[in-house]
Amino acid sequence: MEKIDDMDNVTCDTVTDIDYVTLLGSSTPLSIVGSTKNPLPGIAYHHRLIVATCCCFITVLGLFGNSLVVVAVIVSKKLQTTTNILVTNLTVADLFTCLNLPFMVVGLIDQGDEYPLPEIICSIVAGFNLLCLGVSVMTLAAIAFIRWYVISKSIRGHRGLHTPRKIGMIILGIWALNITVVSLPLSLGIGEIGYSRYYSLCTVTDTNPLRFYFVLLQAGVIVVALVITVIFYLLIMIHVMRQTHQFRKKFADDNGSAGPKVPSSKAQANSRAMQTAFLKREYEITKNLFVVVCIFAICLIPSLVNFMIPGSSVLTLYGAMILASNSSINPIIYALKHPNFQEAFKTVFRCRKADAVSSNSSKTRSTGSTNL
Repeated sequence: MEKIDDMDNVTCDTVTDIDYVTLLGSSTPLSIVGSTKNPLPGIAYHHRLIVATCCCFITVLGLFGNSLVVVAVIVSKKLQTTTNILVTNLTVADLFTCLNLPFMVVGLIDQGDEYPLPEIICSIVAGFNLLCLGVSVMTLAAIAFIRWYVISKSIRGHRGLHTPRKIGMIILGIWALNITVVSLPLSLGIGEIGYSRYYSLCTVTDTNPLRFYFVLLQAGVIVVALVITVIFYLLIMIHVMRQTHQFRKKFADDNGSAGPKVPSSKAQANSRAMQTAFLKREYEITKNLFVVVCIFAICLIPSLVNFMIPGSSVLTLYGAMILASNSSINPIIYALKHPNFQEAFKTVFRCRKADAVSSNSSKTRSTGSTNL
């Protein structure tokens, strides 16, 4: 009876003194679980500092590289193609992501419990990050579709869907769809974006009970768009293999046929040469753009894995950093893989160098005239 009396004397204060640190292996972000006396700690500060430092580097590299891509498309007529309209749209989304990163760094390095800037800024940053991520992956899917259409329809496809006006409509549709996917669930109370006190990030907050469904929706849209992208590139590969087989078979038949050969007309020969050159160029462009898709998928995989595996809290932070790094990688791919971008980048740098030389020479002339 004495033991029972002792149990009756247990108060609620005693229960709230439980060490909730043992719950850190839970699969849910943990700022919503725990006691008022012993709140759960967030991600260790040294991890936040590492991620913040990397984000600063990504910001500088991404702003410089993506701005260079936009300038290159404006300067070079060779790059002013309908496909590069989509590439520029991808670059703009990457630029927005890089512009958002400093606001993420502010939350990572701050050691307080609240976001140091107004909360609305953090919510806007989180919304733009989700929006730009969706725009990026859907733009990659649109590029894959256009590549497949142009190559499979040959020159006829080039004159059909592949026009600036239609590409512009596709881009408007991509932005409108992603704005709807992000804003509509939030307006219905499904999920909430702002400052996550556990991760010290501007992202989906931990307090909304429907946050899982919101994150699942965003992840589902990204995965579906990525799968569509891969399907179209597989279709391109199948088409290329069929075309190669047909060319080889025709070449073998022409060489193996007996009797006198009737020479084809000059117009037919020129047409065949133009089509071969066109397809060869389109295959090369497609191959380079597929590298962009592969790098995006590699950067996305850690975040998707962390979403599915419980207890990966610190890895989630690093996964977000790796995903953000994709915004600075694409200009490097263009510089290494795309000859037209290489020429355009050199032109931009030469123009800057020429401007600097002319500016210095004009200053020298003005100084000389003053001395006279």
